Amino acid sequence: MNNPKLAVILSFVAITGVLSVWLLWLFGSMELAVVSLDTFVGVIVAVILGWQIVNALELQGKMREIEQRQDSMLDIIRGLSDNVQNAIKLSQNLQSGVNGIDANMYILYGQFVEAFVFYHAALCQAIMADQPNLHNRIEQLGLVCKQIVNPPIVDFSSLRKQLDLDSQYIKKSEAYRKYLSTSYEQIMGCFWDKMHSFGLQ
Repeated sequence: MNNPKLAVILSFVAITGVLSVWLLWLFGSMELAVVSLDTFVGVIVAVILGWQIVNALELQGKMREIEQRQDSMLDIIRGLSDNVQNAIKLSQNLQSGVNGIDANMYILYGQFVEAFVFYHAALCQAIMADQPNLHNRIEQLGLVCKQIVNPPIVDFSSLRKQLDLDSQYIKKSEAYRKYLSTSYEQIMGCFWDKMHSFGLQ
């Protein structure tokens, strides 16, 4: 109970009630009681009803306080959710950049199929992160595809799995539907033609 004055008053009423019952019992046994037990029971019932009303009012105040805390907790959760979404997008941006750097490393070594797979992964991550430079990523992919003249050095089956996973996501994206589909399909067609010419599928 938050109100100390109310606690003191209610404690006083309870002590008075107990003393009254004891006095009624004592005077009732001596037949000196002016107030009957029925009257006393009525007073006790009135006190109990008053107590219930006070508890109901206090409970209503607590319910308001809980609702306010719930609202503030929901605001905190919404803020955390926004922060998590921003962190995920940042992570996807970084991953896109890392994949682009890896692709550049493969280009330096003349491994254009591997570079293509990493540029493809960079495009997928850029789409996930809603990057504005998707046209740059698709151009990089097309340029690397044109430079492929040798089969990959690493096992193509692992590269194929990565390509398939990323391609599924890219084709489900809104960016693909809006403006990437034509150029993306042309580039992928060119890539698969070259892989078939190497005897890879």
